Amino acid sequence: MSRVKEEKELVTPGDTIYSGNELYPNSGVYEEDDKIISKYIGVVEYGQNSVRVVPMSGRYMPEEGDIVIAEISSVGYNNWRADLKSAYDGMLRIDVAVDEYIDLMLVMRLL
Repeated sequence: MSRVKEEKELVTPGDTIYSGNELYPNSGVYEEDDKIISKYIGVVEYGQNSVRVVPMSGRYMPEEGDIVIAEISSVGYNNWRADLKSAYDGMLRIDVAVDEYIDLMLVMRLL
């Protein structure tokens, strides 16, 4: 069928990497409804007849402009503090937040 993500492309958990049944899922991925999906944050590697995700290792150091997944750890009067599972916490002002409920998980761009 088709590659949704290219070789060496960075993926996050839940990203569809490949759509179809010509390739077999290898390490770091799982198959669901003829799609191969990433289990980890990592890099896509295609084999002759398989695909896998090589997980990234080391501690994440957030930079301006990064899109991150965070868990809200506390709510203040005009901001939310977000646990980035990093050495740093994130902070999001409520006036710039979306009005969707996302099960206490939040995707945000670091500014």
